[in-house]
Amino acid sequence: MILLILISLSRIHNHLGIGQLRPALVLAAVCAGIALANPGLTNSRRIVAFWPARVILALAVVACLSAPFGLSLGASAVFIVENYLKVIVLTFLTIAGIRHGRDLRAFVWAYVASCAILASFAIFIFDLESTSGGLQRLSNLYTFDANDIATILMSGLPLTFVVYQTSRGAGRFLAAATLIGIAVSMARSGSRGGFLALLAVGLGLLFWLPGVSAVRRVAFVGTAAIGLSIAAPAGYWEQMNTLLNLKEDYNWDTYYGRRQTAERGVEYMLRYPLFGVGIGNFARADATISERARTFVDRPGHALRWRAAHNSYVEIGSEMGFTGLVLWLCLIFGGIGSMRRLRRRLPHAWQRGDPDERFIYYMTVCLPISIIGFAVAAFWVSFAYLDPIYILMAFVVGVHMTVDQKRQNEQTFALEPKARRHFATDDRFGRRKVSARPGAAAVGRR
Repeated sequence: MILLILISLSRIHNHLGIGQLRPALVLAAVCAGIALANPGLTNSRRIVAFWPARVILALAVVACLSAPFGLSLGASAVFIVENYLKVIVLTFLTIAGIRHGRDLRAFVWAYVASCAILASFAIFIFDLESTSGGLQRLSNLYTFDANDIATILMSGLPLTFVVYQTSRGAGRFLAAATLIGIAVSMARSGSRGGFLALLAVGLGLLFWLPGVSAVRRVAFVGTAAIGLSIAAPAGYWEQMNTLLNLKEDYNWDTYYGRRQTAERGVEYMLRYPLFGVGIGNFARADATISERARTFVDRPGHALRWRAAHNSYVEIGSEMGFTGLVLWLCLIFGGIGSMRRLRRRLPHAWQRGDPDERFIYYMTVCLPISIIGFAVAAFWVSFAYLDPIYILMAFVVGVHMTVDQKRQNEQTFALEPKARRHFATDDRFGRRKVSARPGAAAVGRR
């Protein structure tokens, strides 16, 4: 599972030249086979015991229903089989693989390692390219563009803080190096959506970390800010200043700009309110049922483009209707709220408890910030059906499962000594026999 998360997020297989072998698909099949053959190695019995898993399952059902009610059954079916199914399988394999706190830590480490790999690609592998406006930014990052990589890095930055806080020695050093790499990569991306997400994450880390000293919070966020400032390429701050003058940006008034594209997406959602135009069909809708498509006259120099939504909320709302949009928003806002509520119920002693307790405490604090970072960056990318938000939801489930497991253990040890001093059994003649519980004295001392 660790390798599957690494490949899905970092796309390292493309850098290694083994993309044609479909390693993500192969690993997913292998992990699923192992889980089915050895259910004792997984937590499969509780795979849908928590609400995020049930919401994700409901989203998968709505995706399937959107296909026959949308514009193209074939296009939606191909998208589900080739893209969305892999994400759903990865999500439930991750949930099933979280048996205890150690598994959750390993998967979070895989997410942070994926961010480290993406950052290394952005810094050492890919060169900056100049745009027409004089901005130098990354381009063509192994199927990701600059906005895409910013979305993954911003959802991974708070998890990097969790790893930093709960690690020692080499682990803490790697987390600090990843933080710097993320900051430099954000500067090289030139992404305005990523910059807004960075502001949201930075404010969350500054003001939403109870129990963490102000000095450490400022040092962590300040390191990221310094790295961003030093690595900012030519034209970066001019590009960010355009956020203050949105009406002067090309995305405001051009037909294929983000504003008008979003307006068309809302129109498709209103025309197909229940299940949308079908998962994977936004570009088809833009080229077939939009007002421009209905009145288009083919002539030299003019063409209808098949363009993505470039906004995750518009994407899922237009393709899966209000039903899909509401379910997807439940994941985002529900994930933030459930972690906040859970943190308030945790004992304060967990902040300085054993490794599992410390890790869970910081996850309840930082995982909501990761979701916020994704939610802000998602306004600029088509990530409604990609891995990050679903893996984050698997982590939400994992945190709840780990807390429940520890509470059950604590309740077992909290039994009165007299209650656990003896236990009843039946002898071979069916007669009731009370005998001393093995290890009862040891448990009582604990």
